[in-house]
Amino acid sequence: MTGKAKAVSGAPEAHNGASIAPRPSVHGVVRLATPADDDAIHALNYRTFVEDIPQHAPNAERRLVDRFHRDNVYAVYERHGRVVGMVSGRTQRPFSLDEKLGGVDAYLPSGCTPVEIRLLAVEPAYRASRVFAQLVGHITRHFLGLGYNLGIMSGTTRQLRLYRHLGFQPFGPLIGTELAPYQPMYIAAETVLTWPDAMHPVTGTA
Repeated sequence: MTGKAKAVSGAPEAHNGASIAPRPSVHGVVRLATPADDDAIHALNYRTFVEDIPQHAPNAERRLVDRFHRDNVYAVYERHGRVVGMVSGRTQRPFSLDEKLGGVDAYLPSGCTPVEIRLLAVEPAYRASRVFAQLVGHITRHFLGLGYNLGIMSGTTRQLRLYRHLGFQPFGPLIGTELAPYQPMYIAAETVLTWPDAMHPVTGTA
């Protein structure tokens, strides 16, 4: 996933040259991010993983740039022109989970082609909605089209019930810190494709 690909007509060019038409959801639009979304992504990353989940130290700028930002492909959830949710996917190895677990392949189904899903963040006002599922579904379908068939991620233990409901399978030990523990887990692309239509962003406008 290097270089620049030609954008789909009518769709903005996304990070890493990927492109996909925006998908309207019931309450907003889920789409691949473009470089114009970087400031909103860094700000939401900070609010989620510094102020809400104490995973990183505070800073005066109140921005958190992910160390894999240049490699990430982001999907964002936009409501009235404002980014209120995001998720990223990354295919380059080693994954973040490779580094934390000493390799993940032994935990995964044989023959799979994984993508690491990270930075799943949604503003508090939208967390009781289907935004989580719509973001994961959008990024998963994007990478399914590129030949990847398994998503791996480390999910906050605060949301384990939701992740299990969506079909994520936990593996390995907890990682993170006492204040911010995470459970490694994976989900097969075919599981995402069986979600009810309500989980997929197919109707409405932003």
